[in-house]
Amino acid sequence: MSDSACDSKETKSLSSEDSNHILPEVRRFYSYLTERMLKNGSPPSLESICKDLSIISSKAFDHLNTLEGLGAIYRRPETREIVAVYPFSGIRTKHRLKTPYGITYANCALDALCITHLFDIDYKIFTECHVCKRDITIGINNREIDYISHEGIMVWESFKTSSLPHILCV
Repeated sequence: MSDSACDSKETKSLSSEDSNHILPEVRRFYSYLTERMLKNGSPPSLESICKDLSIISSKAFDHLNTLEGLGAIYRRPETREIVAVYPFSGIRTKHRLKTPYGITYANCALDALCITHLFDIDYKIFTECHVCKRDITIGINNREIDYISHEGIMVWESFKTSSLPHILCV
């Protein structure tokens, strides 16, 4: 298993056409999952989902299948355990986030940066340069980057080696 659920070739991007067809109850379900990941730093089990949302397991499983089909979550194929609820990773990655709720992880560089658009929180991103492995810290306050540990940081995507965005020192 790789260190990032973004590595999955099984997920597809959520297009605007797909998102227009998502039922409101599935949207609320996804909101619950992302908030749970933000606040707990780990994905909920099927049992805790059912208890927290007062729904039966077959309904929760249907919602999980829908979200996985849209590429909004990733589960281990062999156990169906939730590994990622985008933009959050339930396993350690090199993109660590310090939020008001504690430590959590993002799947990739772009996921780490987009959290400010999902939640109105201030947070810090701790990561490293993809090439030189130099530590990088980025502070997000009032939905803007207000601190970078050093100049010349950029996010890039390499289509030759992978489809994952990386943070790079230049």
